[in-house]
Amino acid sequence: MDMDMMKTKLLGYLPKPTLYPFYGTLLLYFVLYQPFIGYPPITFFAAFFKILPVLSLAYFVRSTVKGKLSALMDNDYKKFIFIGLLTSSLGDALLVARTSLFIPGMLVFGVAHLFYILAFEPSSGKSRLQNLYILGYLALAVTLQADIDSFIMFCLVMIYMTLILVMSWRATNTYERTKTFPALAACVGSMLFILSDFLIAVDKWKFSVPCTQFFVMITYYSAQFFLALSTDS
Repeated sequence: MDMDMMKTKLLGYLPKPTLYPFYGTLLLYFVLYQPFIGYPPITFFAAFFKILPVLSLAYFVRSTVKGKLSALMDNDYKKFIFIGLLTSSLGDALLVARTSLFIPGMLVFGVAHLFYILAFEPSSGKSRLQNLYILGYLALAVTLQADIDSFIMFCLVMIYMTLILVMSWRATNTYERTKTFPALAACVGSMLFILSDFLIAVDKWKFSVPCTQFFVMITYYSAQFFLALSTDS
């Protein structure tokens, strides 16, 4: 799929009324908590408004199937993306307390990635980007190993990295095979997810990144947006 066709497809999706709750809650969160200034306070309301955009995307996925919820559950792809979004919202809430609840939040997001992995078909054949994913994993492991003091934390981070990279690899492999817009949306979403988590890792263990929270949330919400968009075929 060429870039012009992708742009046309994307612009066709943006005005969908079922995406309006996402746009509204996203704007509300950025206005109320201004992540370009710093991290939100560790409060119930900060967690509540933070999860609303992702819950709105779960609503969008639900709206792609008419009828009862069981109709959604009958479609494995939509079902696992839907459950992945709901699981991610719990991780979002936990990570408002980014220090004390970092490990629980990371574990919950790991579970969300498991659901996303289940959504994508098993890879068939070797992806052209497979070696790039492997090299990226090894480079990140070597880079972070020197800065994460706790062996347990390092192991947990490596497990999480494995999950998110496998998720992205399977999304990429699906696009390489099908060349469809939904597959491309999932591929873009998975890569934005990696970028968002990479920024978190760099800021937490390497050096301070200016406006970290702003860039993390922009890439994160964009990642979830594209993953949700991939369910509307």
